[in-house]
Amino acid sequence: MDLFVDCRYGIAGDIMNAIDIQPFGLGSLSYRLQNSKGMQVVLTDFGARIVQILLPVEEEKGLRNVCLSRHSAEEYQEPPYIGATVAPVAGRLFQGDITLYDRVLELTENGPGFSLHSGPKSASMQLWQSECDAKNNSVTFTLTLADNYNGFPGPIQLSASYCLREDNSLYVSYKGRSSQATLFNPTNHAFFNLAGNFMEPIHDHILQMEADRVQYYTEDGRFDGLHQVKQTPYDFRSEKSFGDGLSQSHPQLELLGGFDNCWLLTCPEKAATVTSPDGKIKLHLSTNQDGVVIYTYNNNNPKLAVKQGAFSLECLASIEESHLLEPEKTVESWTCYRFEY
Repeated sequence: MDLFVDCRYGIAGDIMNAIDIQPFGLGSLSYRLQNSKGMQVVLTDFGARIVQILLPVEEEKGLRNVCLSRHSAEEYQEPPYIGATVAPVAGRLFQGDITLYDRVLELTENGPGFSLHSGPKSASMQLWQSECDAKNNSVTFTLTLADNYNGFPGPIQLSASYCLREDNSLYVSYKGRSSQATLFNPTNHAFFNLAGNFMEPIHDHILQMEADRVQYYTEDGRFDGLHQVKQTPYDFRSEKSFGDGLSQSHPQLELLGGFDNCWLLTCPEKAATVTSPDGKIKLHLSTNQDGVVIYTYNNNNPKLAVKQGAFSLECLASIEESHLLEPEKTVESWTCYRFEY
């Protein structure tokens, strides 16, 4: 059997290397990967997103889902970013601030004066093409954004590859290429709760992060300088709980309602480790990017998770790194989530 196939309903691969493919609504599909250790990952081509990450840590090898999830593409319409590939650029880009070779980009706004996560109906809300590589336990999604889509020069050829490995890691690779100079700074917007209960805050999760500086923001979301984390709630160089940081008094915490900042990593290959409150799970984060945004679900839909009931680990290029994608050059960014249990 050919193990590198276009994905359709049913099973891709042989019995030992099977990817279960099912309808997911709005013409989309879901893809279930599983390794020999019992870990499972569910993906969808709608937004090239992570739907579930299931770990066999409960009694009798019961599965715990540690990723905020919805049941169909219809349910991902609002909010649109949960688990999704955010591309070509994650975060806020303010109108008139971006110039490429003397050309000021006129970006499509979906916020007051700015483009958030590449504007309306961007990659996170589109149906991507998919290819399954059952032998390597991976799925690759591809999408082309037309020239000037939401104001970005292009066309931009995007790919998002997800590989579930035998060491219980989910390796995520993003690639971008364009015939024109454009911007490329993607990320994944998965939300985690290692206890598996999104109706309980993540305050008792333990975080350790190799980062000595953090970006602050103004009330309208503009960059407001890089600051040392020492003696602030943002210092996780030694292990401490999310709650230890979130409970402190700090202007940024009061402004943002929790963490919603980009930390600058000093050791991206050992970026961070998060431990579940019951000690059953450790999530080890590594990347080739210099920044990680942690957002603690401060002001989102309370029907999906309580305030501060989840956290993101959005690896991307920080304000100090260039987001420029040169013509006919391919840029790759990757993130690896390894689960120890």
